[in-house]
Amino acid sequence: MKLVVRLVAVLVIAFVVVFAIQNAQAITQTVDLRLNIPGATPRTWTLAVYELVIIALLAGLWIGGGFDLWLRGRASARLRAKNQTIKGLERELQSLRNLAIVDGGGDKALPEAAAAARAVAKR
Repeated sequence: MKLVVRLVAVLVIAFVVVFAIQNAQAITQTVDLRLNIPGATPRTWTLAVYELVIIALLAGLWIGGGFDLWLRGRASARLRAKNQTIKGLERELQSLRNLAIVDGGGDKALPEAAAAARAVAKR
């Protein structure tokens, strides 16, 4: 498996090098970027195409990383809430296990057990 990964990596690197050499003139061409905001002075930047591509790549990585952090934060909050619910249910289960078992003869039930059963039924 490692051999296959290395072979694919070498092929990709070779492809990138050949592409860059054959398209060197197109990549180094310059592009004028103009920012015209109403009420402000217009600004113009002259960038090479490869600089523009790198800026776009970095902007995409930054936005994607921020989105990933936001999703992880939401998942972490949900996990924390679920863990609190689990702890509460475990405490309730432990309290139900600690109830005394009384043979009441059928329909007679302890008031605590009835209240606990109603609380569980509401969920």
